Amino acid sequence: TGRIFTCILLLLSLSGTFSKYVYIKKKKSWNEAQSFCREHHTDLAPVSNEQDNLKLGKLGNSNDYIWIGLKKNSSESQKWMWSGGREVSSFFWASGQPDNQPEQVYGVIYNNKWRDYPDDNFHFFCYSDFEFNSGFNRKPMKGSQNRRNMLSF
Repeated sequence: TGRIFTCILLLLSLSGTFSKYVYIKKKKSWNEAQSFCREHHTDLAPVSNEQDNLKLGKLGNSNDYIWIGLKKNSSESQKWMWSGGREVSSFFWASGQPDNQPEQVYGVIYNNKWRDYPDDNFHFFCYSDFEFNSGFNRKPMKGSQNRRNMLSF
């Protein structure tokens, strides 16, 4: 009975949505990167916590500017949001950032810290959601599909 209970808990923990980061070594503008991520993955990468921020630093070249899903809110220029529309709750800005120049409306990660930056062509991070069910089928989720219960690995 103990093993059955453990197996049931394991299967229940695998039900839900998980996400992973993908480093794309193609140089694109922020908007082109967003379109690419939405077409081939889920979206440009949001960063939920310090662990995720450090994970991105290890995946990409920390000496390069790399687009993440960070963008200034077009209606409230002092607010930042993620590509998917959520407001940013944790910030990992480099010292002196954001410096809020009018044309610097996108976010890059550089040496594990964020900087605001004008549009340019950089490598970028996408993320992909995967939905798991008890049959262990993995189904990639694209675009604006449900993103509840996200975890990253």
